[in-house]
Amino acid sequence: SFLMKSLVTSFANRQPRVRQRAVWCLAMLAQRIVLSGSSPSMSPELAAAADATTKALGDANSGVRSLARVSAYVLIGIGGSAGVSTGAAGVRLADAMLTGVDASAFDAFDLQCVQGVWDMRHSLDDDAQPPMG
Repeated sequence: SFLMKSLVTSFANRQPRVRQRAVWCLAMLAQRIVLSGSSPSMSPELAAAADATTKALGDANSGVRSLARVSAYVLIGIGGSAGVSTGAAGVRLADAMLTGVDASAFDAFDLQCVQGVWDMRHSLDDDAQPPMG
C-alpha cells in the first residue's frame, strides 16, 4: 500500500524523531491490517513491516529502537495467525521482546502499553526521550 511504502521510506530520514514516529505508525498500521480481517497468510504489507522493524531495531537512536520494540510486540502478537514470527525476521523480532509484556495482548493504539515498553527500555538506555514528548 502507499501508506506502508511512505512509512518505510521515512525510516531513511536523518531526523530520529521522524524515524520514531514512522516506526510507531508502522506498528499501528500492522495491527490495523490484521484487525481488518487480513488473510491468515502473511501479506506483503506485514512482510514489509517485519523487515522494516528488524532494521529499526538496529537504529543508532535509542528512541527508534524502543519504538521498534513496540512494533515487534505487535508483529509477534499477530505472528501466529499472520506468519510474521517465522524466518529470520521473526527470530530478530522475538529477540527484541522484553520480559513482562504479553505480546498477544499488546495494543499499539494504547498509550499506556506503548509507554510501558518505553519505560522498560528506557531503564536500559540513558539517551532515550519519551515518544510523546
